[in-house]
Amino acid sequence: MVVSRGSARAGVRQVVPRLWAEGGLTGAGRGTRPTVDETTGQGAEAPHRRLAAVLREQILSGRIEPDRPLPSEESLQREHGLGPEDVRRAIRLLSDEGLVYTLPGQGAFVSSRAEETGGG
Repeated sequence: MVVSRGSARAGVRQVVPRLWAEGGLTGAGRGTRPTVDETTGQGAEAPHRRLAAVLREQILSGRIEPDRPLPSEESLQREHGLGPEDVRRAIRLLSDEGLVYTLPGQGAFVSSRAEETGGG
């Protein structure tokens, strides 16, 4: 079967949006390559979501207590091999969930809500 370049592109345009909608692809945004776990064929979890999951578990288990600071952005970058934007997105995600709050120039801290949800 011979597929012209134009029709192959059209096929991709139909499949990719469906995979994004079904959660089969993830990526940092427009213009980036979607990440697919080659072992499962499923979308790999975005780096900021992986970091948020690690921090969430530490908060909810009480390893980081309410009103205590999270590790610095720089140390999270080094420890997890991430860039600054991934770390900021992870913290923003936890902030949106009400698990952390940020103080400009001071960092991110575990909120007292973490106690209510099982942490601390």
